[in-house]
Amino acid sequence: MKKEICAGGVIFTIREGSPYFLLLKGKTTGWWVFPKGHVEEGETLLEAAQREIKEETGFCDLTHYEDFIEIISFVNLKGNQKEVHHYLFETNSFESVISDEHVDFVWLKFEEAYEKIDHDNQKRILKKAYQRIKNG
Repeated sequence: MKKEICAGGVIFTIREGSPYFLLLKGKTTGWWVFPKGHVEEGETLLEAAQREIKEETGFCDLTHYEDFIEIISFVNLKGNQKEVHHYLFETNSFESVISDEHVDFVWLKFEEAYEKIDHDNQKRILKKAYQRIKNG
């Protein structure tokens, strides 16, 4: 079984005193997800996450929360073992320019984002990110 290593992040911005989370709707799956992608040769996981976020959203003004990393492992639709490293980033931007891998994006408060996300492992990551933001 082939193993894929990916990196990405939970992106949030503060509006009216509350965190809003960015979700992207996948073109092929229709799932609401966090931006992520494959690590390229010579990249660190963090560099890959930042590159993928920029490619998929246009955001490059990211503040990285160094004490947050969540890793999930699963078998993807192609039957490959996939390991995704999620970092936490804050942005001051609100307008996203999504890549052609996605058909839509949305900024949502925690409760709305939690309901929209399709997979339990991503819900768990969102919950941990929200707790990290609330705890300062």
